[in-house]
Amino acid sequence: MKNILFVYGTLRTGESRHSVMYDADYLGVYESIPKYTMYDLGSFPCITFGGKTSIVGDVFETDDGILETCDSIEGHPDFYTRMPIELLDKSIMAEAYFLNNYNMNTYKPIKQGNWLTR
Repeated sequence: MKNILFVYGTLRTGESRHSVMYDADYLGVYESIPKYTMYDLGSFPCITFGGKTSIVGDVFETDDGILETCDSIEGHPDFYTRMPIELLDKSIMAEAYFLNNYNMNTYKPIKQGNWLTR
């Protein structure tokens, strides 16, 4: 089965865990609608619902094996939960990893919503 995955941090092209996406089909760079917040957790980012930021990420079409590997890396469903994200391009239906119930008061928002330009 094919899955559409929106990645915005270490799985993005050129980032530390991008090699996991080697056999996935790259669909391009996309932006979400401006209703999320991205935070810098140190060596990786997270996104949460609520906010006014468009998140920038790479979209890939993956098979189930790649998706399972990504789920494992992201700690789905305990640390992050893979859920639909609303993109500006309504023709793409993708899922992204959202951080679960975590106190974000000590973390800095990434105001531009792009991990690569933080």
